[in-house]
Amino acid sequence: MSYSQTWLEDPSAIRMLLVDATAYNVVTSQEVKFYFSTTGYMTSDRTSFLPVIVGSMGFTESISADDSTSISFGDIELHNLNGELDDLLDSTKYIWSNRPIKVYYGDPGWSYTLAQIPTTFLTVFDGTIDDIDTRTTRTINFRVRDKLERLNAPITENKIGTYGTWEAGQQNKDATRPLVFGEVFNISPVLIDPSTLEYCFSSSNPDSTTGFANNGESEKLLEIRDNGVPIFIPGNANYDGATVNLANSTFKLTKSSAGAITCSVQGVKKSIQLSGSTGTLSNTYTNNIPNTIAVIATQFGKANSRLLTSEIDYPTFSTFNSTAEIGLLVSGTENVLTVCQELASSIGGQLIMSRTGQLRLIQFGTPISGVASVNITVDDILFDSLSVSDRPGVKAAIKLGYARNYTVQENLLSAIPNEHKALFEEEWFTTTSKNGPVGVTYKLDTDPEQKDTALISTADAEAEATRLMGYFDEQRVVYKFTGKSRLLSLVLGQSVVLYHHRFGLSSGKAGQVISLSPNWLKEQVEVEVIV
Repeated sequence: MSYSQTWLEDPSAIRMLLVDATAYNVVTSQEVKFYFSTTGYMTSDRTSFLPVIVGSMGFTESISADDSTSISFGDIELHNLNGELDDLLDSTKYIWSNRPIKVYYGDPGWSYTLAQIPTTFLTVFDGTIDDIDTRTTRTINFRVRDKLERLNAPITENKIGTYGTWEAGQQNKDATRPLVFGEVFNISPVLIDPSTLEYCFSSSNPDSTTGFANNGESEKLLEIRDNGVPIFIPGNANYDGATVNLANSTFKLTKSSAGAITCSVQGVKKSIQLSGSTGTLSNTYTNNIPNTIAVIATQFGKANSRLLTSEIDYPTFSTFNSTAEIGLLVSGTENVLTVCQELASSIGGQLIMSRTGQLRLIQFGTPISGVASVNITVDDILFDSLSVSDRPGVKAAIKLGYARNYTVQENLLSAIPNEHKALFEEEWFTTTSKNGPVGVTYKLDTDPEQKDTALISTADAEAEATRLMGYFDEQRVVYKFTGKSRLLSLVLGQSVVLYHHRFGLSSGKAGQVISLSPNWLKEQVEVEVIV
């Protein structure tokens, strides 16, 4: 026997949780494994799981309509009545923070080797230990987070460093080297050597720490402007005011500038093969949301916290809207997760971790790819547990900002057309999608607050505004209920059809799962569905 949906729905089945936790042994300077369970279990190759887990692991995962990313969290409590496990709390013996932890669900009657457990039991959690603590003298608690926690780190700590010749001393050696993803307009490059008029405009190698020879390659420098006036356009002999080094993402002016130097750039020249689940990294420029997120999550941030290419859920990435082009400048030590979610939310995307520890990219309002829709009936819902938990506000208009001008320049005195000057005075292009009748019926404002995106194309921005308008111009309802064992296999973002004799659901309504809180040992799951 092994895990199956049939076993999950079998009322006579015996359930247990197995925990595989890693700690750093301070005395031996080695990573060591600990094995815990809710009931006694020994693998066929004689690895024993200590039966000290109290109750079921509390765990919650969710997505939201406001595009905010929620790191799934939980708690595992161990029985420690007489202090048998006190040594686990001693930081002179064990360090638990940021170590991997996996939780499996199965039957104590199954006989498998330790190596077989990941494929024969159901993986219900694959994440990271936040820390270990104790709330009472009788228990020890593991605080756990999903792997999104690993992306809670600066995207780069690559500084300018000591470089160049400066008359009054270098002032920017501690400044972070900029990062450009996709195509950006009118950014302010960083002066790195005034004696040679050398500037840096991107740094696609986050691990380069000495000079700029390994700064990282960019795709193309589209133009350089001096106070709004073009001085360099590649291949145009009339605009040859700089020499460009794309391999190092730098350029040198041929003469001193008259005003502020800005440039437009196609940045980081890296991509990952998303189709076919290969995860192969190449030095090619691919400007779309899923590819850029995959590159950032696996190649940027602290080296020991980056995701592996095997930790990307390629089907959800390869089927996500990949045509929308983006542009994003990172000029500080922004968080990896924040940058990735900013890109994803440009077209309603959300980043989540699957229970098996893979990064998924899904779209709020669009069912997750590759997971079949499920009909949920009154027989699947615990009696009297169905309720309306939220009614998100109806919208009569959606306004998006796109094609960001990264250096706003007002009252330019240079001899460029007035219509060009007007472009430099505005930070964003905008597009608005409206539903006039809804505005009248609900008495809503049709001049909404702008949502900024990383999109650069008018067509892409208009398409996303129209999509959002089509979803939010009607009353959405979030239903909450306690599901029976069959629904423990639901996944976040999955399409469902909800049937019930209450709240107008008798004929069934299609929706999307937006929150799950499973209790594996009670064989129940708290579910929220938006319809």
